[in-house]
Amino acid sequence: MATKNLSVQNFFTATLAEACLSSDTVIYLNEVPAPTEGYLVISPDDPQLKEIIYYTSVNIGSGTVTCPSVNEGRGVGGTIAKAHSIGETVKMNVNAEYWKEIQAGRAIADDAIALRHLLVYPKIITANTSAYTTLVLPGSYTLVEGSVFATFTVPFKCDAICNVHFTTDRGNTTGSETSVKLRIYKDGVLHVDFGGWPFSLWDAAQYSHWNMAEVTNFVPGSTYTIKCGASDSSARTLIIRYAKIIMTLIPTE
Repeated sequence: MATKNLSVQNFFTATLAEACLSSDTVIYLNEVPAPTEGYLVISPDDPQLKEIIYYTSVNIGSGTVTCPSVNEGRGVGGTIAKAHSIGETVKMNVNAEYWKEIQAGRAIADDAIALRHLLVYPKIITANTSAYTTLVLPGSYTLVEGSVFATFTVPFKCDAICNVHFTTDRGNTTGSETSVKLRIYKDGVLHVDFGGWPFSLWDAAQYSHWNMAEVTNFVPGSTYTIKCGASDSSARTLIIRYAKIIMTLIPTE
């Protein structure tokens, strides 16, 4: 895995100063590259011998570059670690491995802003039926939780800005206040309980409302489920007819 030291030297060309085996991690060159970490291609023009290596240190005195290990440094990028002869050409060609490390944000200097932290990833979760869920509220602001709204996963560690839209129908009980919550579970355990968005209806009608909230610490490998909940000062039946969440995922590392 690359670090912020990963770099490229334009037009670098050298030759092997000594033969090497497929198991060698120290590679002798007649000239070493300036970057202390990078990728080199041995015999790039020979389809039988070409091999990409990844090195993490340079020794000018001994004329060597050192790979972190055979598995991590030899035969990378879909090539195969091979034995090479003295005099074979070595070049610092730009390859896909550089792009992968930059894309992943690992090869970004400390004083730079990783591009991936400027990106947002919209995830739209919608339940849109004639009656997504019906909640029988006993009153006294007792919370009743509805059925599962949606299930989702995330591809990376992140926080999220959630824009929530509900359309509800409170029936014919008037003169009280209903509060709607959103609950997110992580692997079956409550991860966050947010909302408590109140609204008052003084007649029997549907009501549409938007809210926004920040949710933190989503991690890949876990399954998240979303449920709606509600409470009311009076006993009533609440129908949530439409529910939609637009989650903007913000990478945290």
